[in-house]
Amino acid sequence: MYMVLFVSLCLCWLVSLVVYLGANKYFGNVSPIKLTIINFVSVYIFFVLGVYCYEIYLEYRLNSFDLNGDGIFTGEENTPEKEKYMSLVINDTFRTFAPFTGLVFSFLYAALFLCASKLYGFIKKRSK
Repeated sequence: MYMVLFVSLCLCWLVSLVVYLGANKYFGNVSPIKLTIINFVSVYIFFVLGVYCYEIYLEYRLNSFDLNGDGIFTGEENTPEKEKYMSLVINDTFRTFAPFTGLVFSFLYAALFLCASKLYGFIKKRSK
């Protein structure tokens, strides 16, 4: 799970950089508020998409222990590793609340992006 969040965070940082540099290069001087809104939406999409991909992975791993493919785990299919993945699928409330957590995370990330872009603009204006 931590790897998924790390990759999502790296993608968010990369998207932020591309949005900032690309928007200013191709569209002239774009307001930091518009870039922040684009950043907020993209970070939210990457966050929720990363959690969704992790959920698909867990379901895939759990279904790999169903040897006869009937959707029910019988005696020989019950292994400690299957129990581990069953526990991960059933007991993880993070994935349930990911859309709401993603909103908070995206807001904080966008606020940090807005502060950084304002600071960059201030430093750039002052150095002239």
